[in-house]
Amino acid sequence: MMHRDWIAALEAEFNRAANATQAQRMSAYMKNRFPYYGIMATPRREILYRFFDRHSILGEEEWRLAVEAMWKLPQREWQYTAQELCLKKKLDWVEDDLGFFTWMIGEQSWWDTVDFIAPSLAGEFLRKKPELIPATIESWMDSGNLWLQRSALIFQLKYKKATDANLLFALCAQLAGEKEFFIRKAIGWSLRQYANYNPDAVKEFVKMHTLSALSAREALRKLDC
Repeated sequence: MMHRDWIAALEAEFNRAANATQAQRMSAYMKNRFPYYGIMATPRREILYRFFDRHSILGEEEWRLAVEAMWKLPQREWQYTAQELCLKKKLDWVEDDLGFFTWMIGEQSWWDTVDFIAPSLAGEFLRKKPELIPATIESWMDSGNLWLQRSALIFQLKYKKATDANLLFALCAQLAGEKEFFIRKAIGWSLRQYANYNPDAVKEFVKMHTLSALSAREALRKLDC
């Protein structure tokens, strides 16, 4: 099945499920950055579950073309679908897909997609290819791009005890002086997540570094301090 036909068939499903009132609410929640069909997460995933069951999953090149095409469509549900298709094709990932995920982070960027791509796509890729972590994170940090830097902070969110604490703490320290809300929030979030496995190390890091009030509060929120 060609990716254009696949997208057209899914578009018909989205049009049938569209809700104009809900679309306005969803767009407003995202500060009117994106239009929506008005399909909430649960019904959207139900649509996709049925759709994937009825339609063959796209082949090696077609699924990437579909993701690229969906990433450029206006309604935000397309980006959600694209990233979920990437995850569904995890067994087919190749080394070039790390660059593909980086491109996705940098385009149509907002927290809702970045916070999926960084830990669930790029992070999962780098877990399997740890030798690529140093160059990738250096590139993201040097880019000056808010969303790539946020991704550097949160790509290890699902690593649990396998988190590279030295890298995490170095990145948090490097970005501690940033004024951007999404960076400060990500510092606190990443530290709070790691605190589930090494609370003493996180407490010590927060004690020894000058973090924003937001970052420190988020980092220690679940700890008895």
